[in-house]
Amino acid sequence: MSTPISPETVDALLPEVAQLIVEALNLDVAPADIDPSDDENNERIFASLRALTAHIASQRTQ
Repeated sequence: MSTPISPETVDALLPEVAQLIVEALNLDVAPADIDPSDDENNERIFASLRALTAHIASQRTQ
C-alpha cells in the first residue's frame, strides 16, 4: 500500500510538474498560469486521449 501524501507536498511539487508539462508539450502558456484545480474545461479536456491530444494541439507552439 502507498503512503498518503500530504497536501503540502503536492502543493510544493505543482510548479515543477507544470514546468515539465509546458516544456514537454511545447505549450504557449506560462507554467504559473496553469490553474491546478479550477479549470471548468478539465472534464472535457481529459475525457479521452483524443480530447487531450486535440487540446494539446490547440495550445502548442510550432
